[in-house]
Amino acid sequence: MFTNTHTLRNMFFATAAALLIASVSTGCKKDDKEPDTPKAENLSPKFDAGFAAALQAEKIVKDAKYITADEIASVKLIDVSGSKSVQGELTSLKGIELFKSLTTLKCSYNKIQKLDLTSNTDLVELDCEFNEKLNEIKVSGLTKLESLSFGHCSHLKQIDLSSCVALKRLSFPDSGLDKLDVSMCPNLYYIDAYNNFLEYIDISKNTKVTTLSVLGNPGSGDEHDRIFTIYVWSGFDANFPPAGFTQEREWSHQTADVQLVYKVK
Repeated sequence: MFTNTHTLRNMFFATAAALLIASVSTGCKKDDKEPDTPKAENLSPKFDAGFAAALQAEKIVKDAKYITADEIASVKLIDVSGSKSVQGELTSLKGIELFKSLTTLKCSYNKIQKLDLTSNTDLVELDCEFNEKLNEIKVSGLTKLESLSFGHCSHLKQIDLSSCVALKRLSFPDSGLDKLDVSMCPNLYYIDAYNNFLEYIDISKNTKVTTLSVLGNPGSGDEHDRIFTIYVWSGFDANFPPAGFTQEREWSHQTADVQLVYKVK
């Protein structure tokens, strides 16, 4: 009887000890487990859906529905342009402001209405030609921008270039500009303003300009006789302008004859 009781007692303690060891071992495993890595924030809701899809198609992001800060942090080039034969369908580039390292943006042949690039301060080249509905481009603060093209944007009337001190090339043929101030762009050497709605152009601060196209602009005056004035710097020879300047001294605009004149400012 004593032996059986002793044996049962030993079995009880052995079982309890085994359970205690198992419990401690399990507890250690739980404590030793590494914490879960937090999932990166999904920035996709901050993007226009069409733009996000285009970024995925160009393999700039992996998944248009799950975009992370890490995968766009070092992106320097974005090209989401359509073409003359295949028109793009983008109406917005919402989300472009998150690309802080972007240096080149090409989005021609789309249906974009507004472009706000004020957050893309590293931008060097912008090509947004053939966006016929485009009526606003914001480039304030883009002190590194060297090349800007927005030709064939007939709804765009004005653009503020006062921050674009590095601008070298400006092209906007067949657009809707009726005013242009390039006085803060001393590095400009190329201006294509063909067939806009300008009354004059002032390049008196742009002594590096070697190419200037102004043919097709209405100038100022009445419905029959108008004058388009190019304001130039002191020492400019109006009799022998650079070969890259508009050589025609007269052209037609609607019912008027437009005469080209140079004036020192």
